[in-house]
Amino acid sequence: MEIEIRQACFSDLPDIKDLFVNTVKTCCSMYYNEREIEVWSEAVNNEERWESAVEDQFFILACQNEEVLGFASLEKTKLKNKGYLDFMFVHAEHQRKGIAKRLLNVIKDEARSRGLTLIESDVSKSAFTFFKNNGFLSFKKKSNIIGEGINLVNYRMTKSL
Repeated sequence: MEIEIRQACFSDLPDIKDLFVNTVKTCCSMYYNEREIEVWSEAVNNEERWESAVEDQFFILACQNEEVLGFASLEKTKLKNKGYLDFMFVHAEHQRKGIAKRLLNVIKDEARSRGLTLIESDVSKSAFTFFKNNGFLSFKKKSNIIGEGINLVNYRMTKSL
C-alpha cells in the first residue's frame, strides 16, 4: 500500500492527537519516567495549540488508507534563514518503516523552497538518534519545566540545508 503525504486539516485533529498520545506513552517510556510521560501527553488537551499548529504551520501527515501513520510540521519563523521543526511523530506500530524519513524530507524540501538554510528542533531523548542519523547536530541539552514543575529533558538540534 502506498503512503500518502498530505497537508493536515482541522478534521484530522482527533487522529493527530490520538497518535501523539499513543506515541508519547509507548515510544518514550524507555527514556522518560511515568510522571513525565503523563504530563507530556496532557499537552493533547491544549486545543488552541493544536488548532494553531494546523492552521499556521506547514503541517503534513503520512497516511495509508486514510489512517494517519505520522505527522510533522514546520513553523513559520521571523528569521530569514531558519525554520523550526515543531512536530515529528510516527505511530508506535509504524516506526522504523521510513515514514519519519519521508516526512523529514518533505519538511526539508519545504524549508528549501522558503529559502531557509537551517532547521532547528527541540528533540526528545527518544528521537535523538533518528535526528542525529539524519544529519542534525546537537546544539545543547535543555531542561523544560512543564505541567506541575516536571523537568522534561530534550535537545536543541540543528540541520544545515
